[in-house]
Amino acid sequence: MKQRVDALIAGGGVMGSAIAWALAGRGVTDVCVLDVDLEGRRGPRLHSWPVRSCWDQALNVRVGAASMRFLSEASGVELSRDGHLWLCDGTAGLESETARMKILRDRGIASEVLDAETLAKRFPLLERAAQVGCGALHVSSDASVDPIAVRDWFRREARNRGVTFLDRAYLEGVTTSSREPGTRRLECAHVVELASREGGSPDEAELLNALIAHAPPRTASSRVLRIQPGIVINALGAWSSLLRVKLGAAGLCVPRSRALAVLSLVGHEGRGALGRWPSLVVDPSGAFFFADSAYTIAGLESLPMPGSFDLAYPGQSFFEDGLWPHLATQAEPFERVHHLRGVTFLEAVTPDGSGVLGRMPGYSNVFEAFGFPGSGLSHAFAIARGLAERIVDGRFDSLDLGPFDSARFSQEARLSEKCIF
Repeated sequence: MKQRVDALIAGGGVMGSAIAWALAGRGVTDVCVLDVDLEGRRGPRLHSWPVRSCWDQALNVRVGAASMRFLSEASGVELSRDGHLWLCDGTAGLESETARMKILRDRGIASEVLDAETLAKRFPLLERAAQVGCGALHVSSDASVDPIAVRDWFRREARNRGVTFLDRAYLEGVTTSSREPGTRRLECAHVVELASREGGSPDEAELLNALIAHAPPRTASSRVLRIQPGIVINALGAWSSLLRVKLGAAGLCVPRSRALAVLSLVGHEGRGALGRWPSLVVDPSGAFFFADSAYTIAGLESLPMPGSFDLAYPGQSFFEDGLWPHLATQAEPFERVHHLRGVTFLEAVTPDGSGVLGRMPGYSNVFEAFGFPGSGLSHAFAIARGLAERIVDGRFDSLDLGPFDSARFSQEARLSEKCIF
């Protein structure tokens, strides 16, 4: 591993991988991506994930639409355009969704509002929701995609452009300097490689210590790298605040533990058996579900928990007591359901629910890209393209992404998103 690189990206999820690809496409080919769990051993191994252009904020709508266009054209990435359905209660709910539909249509996003009668006719499996007066906003252009395929596409194309990906690499510390009054520079990143078991896979205890306790053990055999970067990009998602603290700044993201139940609907195995079924259904309580191969994935809106990096799945009680009552109220197939297992992952939530993009205040060579809703999958392409433009050309060309700058929090210029999913 070289000691000097032009760009060091902390975080190799879909956002960090997309940024590496975008930078290399603009000539910055000496790029290294660090990730403590690049293989995703502790992440959800799902092969379907909703991607959307339906957001509350116009800027998120534009970013989502641009990323959707890219995904529809990327070779080897398949979009399932079955639409998303946002259920709502009563007249007030329909009026609110009608207002949102007008915003979407003004930006070319195909959508319509369905009253209870139309909902039952269009989606018979949701007849129970219609019977209790639910209508819905149907965003027919939104879709689902294999998140692993998208991430791997960015990585493969980035590697073809000369990018290096370093797995099991934990960013333990940094050295900074003051080059001019009021501005610092990250001079060196201190990186510890996690120990591997026989066969090359990471030691599970070390991996969990790095992800949850942020303290991988140091031994005499630990390899320590000192990397001197031209620029650094914080794309650590739920862990982004840890790097900010190392740089002497307050964190901007709070981790949110997202539990997902993996279910089998008896007699409705797979999306095909469900007939005309959206890629995502969200009810007014914040419960949601979507198809993943032969299974159904379901979850609940959850609150961010400062300082909590819990990756444990809460178990059968989470499904039976918290989730199932909402699902059974909306759709009859959930009366006969088997709870198979569950997965938990972490999301980053900013104070207004929208992401952070731009140069880190007080540093000349540190940039930030984290906290985008929907785990960043709906934003990755457009954010990566924009950040590469900002770094190489000094400005945003394709879309004005300036409002995502972290300065908005001190200026009360919020980009509020509900972040149910």
